[in-house]
Amino acid sequence: MKVLVYLILLLLGCSCTKTIDTKSNSLNESASELALVIDTTEVLKEDLVLNQNEGKWYYNNVPYSGYSLKFHSNDTLGEKLQFQNGKRTGIARKWSANGVLRIESFYKQNKLDSTYTTWWENGVLASQSYYEQGEKQGVEKEWYPTGQLAKKRQLLDGNEDGLQQAWLQNGTLYVNYEAKNGRIFGMRRANSCYRLENEQIIKDEKYNFLIGIILLLVLSCKTETKQEKTEVAETSRVAYLPYYDDESFTPRWITPNSADEKAFHKIPDFNFVNQLGEPVTQQTFEGKIYVTDFFFTICPGICPQMTDNMFKIQEEFKNDEDVLLLSHSVMPSTDTVEVLKEYAETNSVIDNKWHLVTGDKNEIYSLGRDQYFVENDLGEPKSIDDFLHTENFLLIDKNKHIRGIYNGLNSASIAQLITDIKTLKKEN
Repeated sequence: MKVLVYLILLLLGCSCTKTIDTKSNSLNESASELALVIDTTEVLKEDLVLNQNEGKWYYNNVPYSGYSLKFHSNDTLGEKLQFQNGKRTGIARKWSANGVLRIESFYKQNKLDSTYTTWWENGVLASQSYYEQGEKQGVEKEWYPTGQLAKKRQLLDGNEDGLQQAWLQNGTLYVNYEAKNGRIFGMRRANSCYRLENEQIIKDEKYNFLIGIILLLVLSCKTETKQEKTEVAETSRVAYLPYYDDESFTPRWITPNSADEKAFHKIPDFNFVNQLGEPVTQQTFEGKIYVTDFFFTICPGICPQMTDNMFKIQEEFKNDEDVLLLSHSVMPSTDTVEVLKEYAETNSVIDNKWHLVTGDKNEIYSLGRDQYFVENDLGEPKSIDDFLHTENFLLIDKNKHIRGIYNGLNSASIAQLITDIKTLKKEN
């Protein structure tokens, strides 16, 4: 059939039209109205020649105007593109070998322009976005083959700008953050690869529990993180940092020192003991900015790197009395004061600058999940028997508000955290 089409075009030079059943999953015809009225000649795509310097397609040494066709091996139409004076201009469509329309878009002078739509093989809408002169603009959406919304992004000139969200197939929010002036605020990734599924906590924590945790972590946390060399950013690129008040980590743009700020979510009082055996409470951090995380001393997976990155923050602000660090042990029954003291010495922790704390397990887990929202497996209720383990660092301001969440394993995120601390100091 391809040969027949070619011969007809070559010998007769006539125009021909090929009708394809796009089923019911094509855009409405308003999109077609955007196409320019041009020559309806059709040639095989393989007979066009691209001049890369000019960005033009030629047919018989002449800039081509008309349609190009490309067929599947079963002779069904796979692609139909529109050209004017050698450049892609007008409607572009692609079909699967089964005749299902998979992509429909519109071009102006070789650049995507207007709506870009894709479908799954079952005919369900897969994605829809909008272009202006080759750049994505506005809202972009993606769907699962079932029709369930999978992703919703806001874009400006091809870059993320505004709220960015993604959902699991069961409808659970998985990613939720805001991009503003090139910065990411909020929860970029909802689930940690270090989550322990269906873990059974054995009452004898001192022995069986300890061995079980070590084995589970060794088996499930073997991924290595690349060491990245990243310079600290010079500014936070915003006038002030956002606030956070729930597990979705949606940024709230509240004016500092306003009535709304005073009524906003605050970290409540707590009572722990540090590596020196001294009490650590909210009074310890009165009028201070602090960075907090959750760890345990025998963790073989993510904790060593988290500790290394906390050390970098300590070194950056070791002479700044306004900045402190707070690391909570999630295995307080084994991480005693003596154990924490030894860990502090091994990792060059500066006493009274960086507090490694132990205490009541219920209080630590409740504080982490219900107040810091540090373990963000959204939609999955947790109990005291579910192990708390996360790579997230949180930035807390002098008024006990959460002002940032960061990946404690990522050097670029740590660099941004250091920058944001400096921004927060200016705000206060």
